[in-house]
Amino acid sequence: MDQKKIVAIPNPLILPEQTSSPKKKQVIWVGRLAAVQKRADRMLRIWKMIQSEVPDWELLIIGDGDQREELEKMATDLHLINTCFMGYQKTDSYYESASILCLTSSYEGFPMVLLEAQSHGTIPVSFNCVEAIEHIIDTGKNGLIVESFNEESFAEELLKLIKDESLQTVMRQEAREKASEFTLEKIGQRWLKLLQIEK
Repeated sequence: MDQKKIVAIPNPLILPEQTSSPKKKQVIWVGRLAAVQKRADRMLRIWKMIQSEVPDWELLIIGDGDQREELEKMATDLHLINTCFMGYQKTDSYYESASILCLTSSYEGFPMVLLEAQSHGTIPVSFNCVEAIEHIIDTGKNGLIVESFNEESFAEELLKLIKDESLQTVMRQEAREKASEFTLEKIGQRWLKLLQIEK
């Protein structure tokens, strides 16, 4: 097979209208509560490491699945504070209000959750669990990529970001700009070029 003829084109993103709604002191985790892939347990352990230093912040776990009861027990056993399991929800309002989104998966395909967050000015922090991450996040500019699967490093980077409001302001705008690279029009142009169709 000729590798030069293989092309990967991501799914397009519909950008939300920008609002002036202030961001809350919220970290969100979005995904299916299942043990194999998404690994919300990592997020709970990471939060345990930093929660005492950010008592005015909260962690929202958004999603549902067969591991939910186990994870809720884990949160209790870890004595987590300011941690809420929200269940399955439509995510737009959470992206709009949250400051940071965390992705702690073992693997992903092309994680649209990162782009969806960026499009709302929510800063993504993610383990480097798939090559596609580096096409979405320019680390230190519009999000943070953390060595997989170093929970201590993740906690350290997340805490630095939480405590640096000026950096959050800059990265929030950069995140929106990054998401704009994946609009329907721009992704459509890539398809047209691939298929050699004139617009």
